[in-house]
Amino acid sequence: MNLLDLRAKYPGLFYSQSWFLDEPFMRALPNETRHVPPDSITAMGEVPKNAKGLWLAVDLAHAYVKRPADPIWRNKLWCRDTDRDGQRVYLTDNGKGLEVHRHLHITESFGVPTWA
Repeated sequence: MNLLDLRAKYPGLFYSQSWFLDEPFMRALPNETRHVPPDSITAMGEVPKNAKGLWLAVDLAHAYVKRPADPIWRNKLWCRDTDRDGQRVYLTDNGKGLEVHRHLHITESFGVPTWA
C-alpha cells in the first residue's frame, strides 16, 4: 500500500493534511519488508546532505501503523523522499496522528513584504 492507501485504511492514525496529496512520493510503493519502527536515531539536529540510509516515507508510515505508540514517532524523522521542489520530507507524530512535513530550504525567492 502507498501512503494514500494507508491514510484511507487508517484515517484515525494520520493527522488531517492535504498539501501532499498530488506529490509523487504519496504513490510510492514500500521497499522495506519488515516495517518495524527504527531502534534509534542518529544525527539529531542535522539536515541530511543526501538520502543515503534514509527510509521512504511510505516505509516509515507502514511501521507507524503497526506501532503508533512507539516513542520514536515523537521525533522528526527524515525520509528519502522529497516534494516536487526538492524539499526533504519528514514524519512526526504530533499527538493527533502522523504528520507529513517538508523542510523548506531558504532561497532567494523568500522575502519580507513591506508597504510604503
